[in-house]
Amino acid sequence: MKLFGNLSESLFCVVDGVRNSFWAIPVGLLFSAGFLAILTLWLDTHPLLAMILDSSVGLNIEAPSNIRSLLSTTAAAVLGVAGVSFSITIASLTLASQQFGPRLIRTFIRNRFIQTVLGVFVATFFYCMLTMQLSSIVAEDLYRPVVSLITVLLLTFTNLVLLVLFIHHICVSIQVDSVINEVAEEMQLRADLIFSVDSDQTAPCSEQQKQALECLFNANTTSVKATEDGYITYIHYDRLLQWAEKQDARIKVLLRAGDYVLTGSELMLFTGDNDVNIDSDELREFININLKRTPEQDLEYTIRQLVEIALRALSPGINDPFTAITCIDRLGSLINFVGHRPMPLRTLADSNGIFRLLIDQTTYKSLVEASFNQLRQNALSHVDISLRMLETLTQLVLLCDTHTQLNELSKQVELIMQGSKTEGFLEHDVDALRDRYRVYNKALSSRTDLTSDSV
Repeated sequence: MKLFGNLSESLFCVVDGVRNSFWAIPVGLLFSAGFLAILTLWLDTHPLLAMILDSSVGLNIEAPSNIRSLLSTTAAAVLGVAGVSFSITIASLTLASQQFGPRLIRTFIRNRFIQTVLGVFVATFFYCMLTMQLSSIVAEDLYRPVVSLITVLLLTFTNLVLLVLFIHHICVSIQVDSVINEVAEEMQLRADLIFSVDSDQTAPCSEQQKQALECLFNANTTSVKATEDGYITYIHYDRLLQWAEKQDARIKVLLRAGDYVLTGSELMLFTGDNDVNIDSDELREFININLKRTPEQDLEYTIRQLVEIALRALSPGINDPFTAITCIDRLGSLINFVGHRPMPLRTLADSNGIFRLLIDQTTYKSLVEASFNQLRQNALSHVDISLRMLETLTQLVLLCDTHTQLNELSKQVELIMQGSKTEGFLEHDVDALRDRYRVYNKALSSRTDLTSDSV
């Protein structure tokens, strides 16, 4: 069972790495083109099949050199189109990097349609070149290139259609609404995975059990330290739990995905009931450290991508508050979604119900702060942004479930109002802020149905 879990986690990392690469689909199409060239050559050299196809299609191929000329012309034309397409792609990536931030390039690289179009162009060129080479080594009296002719005509038509669709797709994908939707969809997907309604824990840890577990790490603990600098990208909690159960030990993970660690920093604390020979290298393998931050377990990473778009939109060089307002709306949707999901547990139990892992997890507070802190700090001089944040927070107050959530939202509202006092706004703008604040207080006073919760 442990081996299966390790293999599934490794497979997930490999699949996600391939998914984030730009080469996977084009390389797959290149191999397909090679197989197609060999298949069409075999069909064209089969006497019976060639005769049937020739008579049914109505083509009369007398000279194989004609098909080679067609293949050569098609290969040259497709290679030119592929070069133009690559140039358009690089130009769009440059534009996205300048306007939306360099971290948004990852979103364009993951675009499967762009990968497929460029892969089809390159694969068509490879098919033409390979077919030309293979056709020169077969006897001309046996070679009736009917299938090759039909194939190259179909590929040419497909390439022309894809070229039009490619230009349309690029024009749509670099629009700010499309970029925001792409980031928001990934953010929603990560939130759905992290804040899953399905939990392996049958019962949460009580406060007394959590305090007792904390006390175990106050003495007789051994620390596992990082041997490299970088961001924590993935923590294998299942494997850590299995290891702790096998060793009859307790582990406290001090950091979480998204944190940056320095060489020598403590990653986790270990304590056991029995004397155990700790292999620090084995425990370090359960925490992946990379120089690049990734969103697999780090929801705040995708939140900051959306915040970065909003902050760049508010910069004097762009001055596009409508984009920032759209980002605030999508951040409000995420906070509302997370607010109705159970928070990840800070204590994990083994198969016998014994709590063995104490971990640092994403909280409602950290998500609210990641969503609104930088926006609030950088939008003090933008009345419209402050108004939109107050409106969004008022909607969230009406929809939140616990006092903990309410307190975090109220803190942001109060900070917005305090920050607005430092700016020399016109009286009209100040009245607008006060009106939104009164609406918020009215919504706040109506929430008498909230339950106590210590998330």
